[in-house]
This record gives sequence, C-alpha cells and structure tokens, in this order.
Amino acid sequence: MQAHIELQPPAGVTALLRDQFHRWTSDPKHLGLEWGHYSSECPPLLFLGGRGVAAEAVPLITVSIEPLLTGHFDAQVAQAAPSIEAYVDWNWSYFNVFPRVVGGVVQPYWRNMVEFGEGWSSGHIALASPWSSFGEFMIELPYVPMHAPRHVPRACRAAHHALSHLLVARVDALVDIWPDAMFVVLASAVRRQLERARLLDDLRPLDMRMSPAERDLYGNGFSKPVLVGRLATRTRPRVAVRNGPFSHHTNPRSAGRRELGRRIRELVGRPE
Repeated sequence: MQAHIELQPPAGVTALLRDQFHRWTSDPKHLGLEWGHYSSECPPLLFLGGRGVAAEAVPLITVSIEPLLTGHFDAQVAQAAPSIEAYVDWNWSYFNVFPRVVGGVVQPYWRNMVEFGEGWSSGHIALASPWSSFGEFMIELPYVPMHAPRHVPRACRAAHHALSHLLVARVDALVDIWPDAMFVVLASAVRRQLERARLLDDLRPLDMRMSPAERDLYGNGFSKPVLVGRLATRTRPRVAVRNGPFSHHTNPRSAGRRELGRRIRELVGRPE
C-alpha cells in the first residue's frame, strides 16, 4: 500500500498566506472590519487544513462565517503570530496544530461535524479524536478570517468587498488543486454574504425527501432545504447551501447529519 504523502502548500495558497501575513504585520486592521467587535491580535485564519488532503482526493470545503474568540485564543495567537512559517503551518496544518492548542478537547461544533463527515467520507471518525480524519478530507474557509465573540452582521459590513475578494481568491486557489472539490455552506449568515457578493449561481433544490421512518430517524432538522449550484468564481466549483447550522432547531439527529453528508457527496461527478 502506497504511503499517504502530505501536500505542501501550493504556490497559489502560499502567495495568499504570505500576502495576508505581511499585510497584518504592517497593519493588523487592514481588512477594515469594526475592530470594537473583532480582534486584530491574531493574523487572518484563511484555511483550516489542506495539508492532509491527497492531491487525488475530493475534499469537502465548508465556508463558515468567522472563527470564535474562546478560551484558547491566546494559545492560537502564540501559535500563529511569531513568523510566516508558523503562520503557514497554523493554517495549512490546522488539524495537526489545533488539537495541541486546545489540549485535545473536541468542541460542540466539531462534534456535530463528525457524523456529517462520516456521511461524506463513508468512513468511521473517532468522536474523541476526529482531527486526523478531518484532515484527510476537510478544509474550512472562514468568510471573515478574524476572531470575534459572535457574529454581528454590521461589524463586517464595511469590509464586504475586501472579504469577498479574499474568499474568491481562496476558492479558486483550492479548486486549482482539487477540481472536483465540493463547497458547503451551513449557515444563513454566510449565504447572505455570498448573495450580496453575487457569488451563488444556478441554485436549485436538493432532493431531501424521506419516508416517515426516516423522518423519525433523521429528526425534523433534516428537512431544512438544501440548494445546490455553483460559486460564481473563475473556477465555478459546485456548492451546497443549507440555511441552518448543526445547532438548535436546525440540527438533524446523528443519523440525519450522516445522511446529509452522504447526499451531498453523491453530487460529486453527477451530471447537472
């Protein structure tokens, strides 16, 4: 069996990381956000992962709204800020670095992604330590790459053009590596930002029908509509958009999160 070779950051990814690190070093507030809400202490988090995804793989790339300010924020700053090399490693090797930063604790956000990832990958993911599994198929792109205690729409409004441009650059850099990559949006806050930037194209409903027995198994949160289409960038990758995160009333049961991952994975290679 051939050993898995970890992918070093390609030129396009490295250029983006170097540019943002140098901009942040020169002016930590260069993105033009409302800095009473966002922290400028940590450099921009552009990519959560990438190094462990094989070149021939089909990655699941989630677009989130922003990283949260939590109790391990200072440890993340210490990991990311000392040098460009540390910064690149923090981004591209995120699923190796992050478990060390948080001491192995799996936060609710990541626990809820386990079954979704199992449906996508058709493999078992250890709930107590999912990081190496996530690193093999998952990458996350925060739309706003700076940390905040919670999402407040007005706090990023003035930076709309800069944020949209930065997201498009990241999307195309990843699709240049993985042409069949699937992008997934799980929150209405992200969808609103993408719609404002006119980055969602050709959206149509994904078949989410289920039998009464499946409804009991998947939970009411599974019925939240999912739209599939294209991101309107140079590379025009596929995207699935769900107006509900895996929390509160929009969260399916474990089996529902797993089935959602499976149904979205089925779109890969399917004619439109």
